[in-house]
This record gives sequence, structure tokens and C-alpha cells, in this order.
Amino acid sequence: MEIITIDTSNVEAMRPKIDKKQCFIKFWMDGCGHCVQMAPEWERMKRQISKEYTSPAGTVAILDIDAPASSKIHAGRQVKGFPTIMHTLKGKVIGTYDGPRTAEEMKSWIVASARD
Repeated sequence: MEIITIDTSNVEAMRPKIDKKQCFIKFWMDGCGHCVQMAPEWERMKRQISKEYTSPAGTVAILDIDAPASSKIHAGRQVKGFPTIMHTLKGKVIGTYDGPRTAEEMKSWIVASARD
């Protein structure tokens, strides 16, 4: 799985990649207490999942997108609060995570939701 961090400096270059891949995106905002609280678990999940799973031809990506860049992504315009985790396929939202914010639970959701 490819792991990508997106902000205003690279969002335009990354948009075509997002529109071609299956993505699990964490939308976050600097200074958000809930984002700060979830960050260690999200990072732990990314480390675990990158060691345990691969996607054919890099078709699955895990992304971190900050609030200023989120408005430039189609899925980001649907964010109602931070943090929000969405599953997109070729740029279209197909699911939003609403479970516990633990590494194991988020990883389980991603693995169960990923499509070949």
C-alpha cells in the first residue's frame, strides 16, 4: 500500500493519482484536539498495514490530507468535521469510517473494505 501525505503544496499534483486509486483518506485539521488524539493510533495503523499488506500494482493508498488541501479534493468537500476517514474509489466516496479510533479497528475496517 502506498502512504501519501497531502497538503496545499502537492494537492494539485496528487489529485490525478487519487482519482485513479482506491484510497483510505484521513482528513485532519491542525490544532484539532480530536485529530491530535487520534494521530498516534493512525500512525501505528499505517505502520502495521504497510508491513502486512500489499496491493496489486499499488492500487490502494492511505492518505493524510490537511484541512486547507481537503477543499481541493472531491471527497474533502463532503467532510463535516475533523478528523474524518473516508474510503474512495476513483475519486468517489464509497464509505466513511465511524468506528473506534484505534489502530486495530481502523486497520480491520480498511482491510475489510479494500476491493480488488
